[in-house]
Amino acid sequence: MAWEDLPVVECAVNDMDTGALGAYELLDRTPRPTAIIAFSDQLAIGALRAAQEMGVAVPGDLSVVGFDDSPVAATAVPPLMTVAQPLRERGQAAGALIRACCVGSR
Repeated sequence: MAWEDLPVVECAVNDMDTGALGAYELLDRTPRPTAIIAFSDQLAIGALRAAQEMGVAVPGDLSVVGFDDSPVAATAVPPLMTVAQPLRERGQAAGALIRACCVGSR
């Protein structure tokens, strides 16, 4: 399957209930996905809940990855795999790029 053929569910609200609804939609497909990548830990925890309610084993049948490394990720059952988002370092990198591009081109 090509990247452009992968199913995408857009979630307008960043909360667990919306993540669960998105996961139900994905997990109801044939073939069932083996991984869900959520763009926040809140959405990912909702996906974990939906998988549990549908009898889908995480991590056995499904991998779920969140994004933020928020405190709530540490309490998820099963433990949530999450990508850290170091805000201070991101801001410093953005500032350095702006200085390099804009200040140097004057």
